[in-house]
Amino acid sequence: MKKIILSYFALVLLLSVSTVSAMEKEGKYKSYLGWSSVGNTVQVGPDHTFFTGEFSGTNFNAAGKGFLHETSFVCPGAMDTDKGIHNGHGYCVVTDNDGDKAFLSWNCKGEELCRGDFQWTGGTGKYKGLSGDNTFYALIGIGGTAQGYSVSEGEWRLP
Repeated sequence: MKKIILSYFALVLLLSVSTVSAMEKEGKYKSYLGWSSVGNTVQVGPDHTFFTGEFSGTNFNAAGKGFLHETSFVCPGAMDTDKGIHNGHGYCVVTDNDGDKAFLSWNCKGEELCRGDFQWTGGTGKYKGLSGDNTFYALIGIGGTAQGYSVSEGEWRLP
């Protein structure tokens, strides 16, 4: 009888672990990124600037846990601002506490808020093969500073 009970609990434990693993292969999320930028801004015409540099900061999943919660974002990119309209593009390397990395490619356009999309393009470790489509908006230069924030949401999938 003990063997049957132990086998039953082992099966329940195995099924629980399998279910959790399956759930961790894809999902939807919303997250918040506070960032600052460093780089070079050049005046290329009247009311027209061009920035090249890096946006970096810390990301928090809106659920307070889960996919990419408490991760570092480092995003080389460019921002062309003509007559108050931002047009940006770049890439990001997202690093978690284990040192695993997720990669993405982004672009955005807009006045006060630069709205756009990004795609997960792969990763290392647990993020190897990461893919998915996402949307975001970014408030550029809070109060004329080099700081801002982004809100993103979307989906992610692992092979």
